[in-house]
Amino acid sequence: MQLTKHTDYAFRILTFVASMAEEKTTILKISTALDISKNHLMKIVNKLAGAGWIDASRGKNGGIKLGINPETVTLREVVELMEQTLAPVNCEAPLCTLNPHCHLKGILHEAQHAFMQTLEAYTLADLIRKPMPKLIHSLEIA
Repeated sequence: MQLTKHTDYAFRILTFVASMAEEKTTILKISTALDISKNHLMKIVNKLAGAGWIDASRGKNGGIKLGINPETVTLREVVELMEQTLAPVNCEAPLCTLNPHCHLKGILHEAQHAFMQTLEAYTLADLIRKPMPKLIHSLEIA
């Protein structure tokens, strides 16, 4: 499964803003730091603000900051918010004549379920935590 740039950028924006604690930042600062166009960034920030995950205010004392405790949002929730579809493959008739005989869809759904369960185990706080104990532990096992 490959995530869209919207989701990739949402993770980057949330990580950047979460790492600033209570300090406000601006679209320009985020755009410069992450090398994301301001127009693209504003679309994503608006979606994240709509979900209540970012507080964005305009004006002299305006800015952007995290609107939630980073422990309360899982990485799975970010993916579910940002991705238009989570279907790993489109197997609907008439697109696929193999549908009655093929088990690819079930296998891909099983793989996607495992992927999403892994994302469920991490929160935004894990993106800014040093070191990431869950990741380090799994690398030691492998």
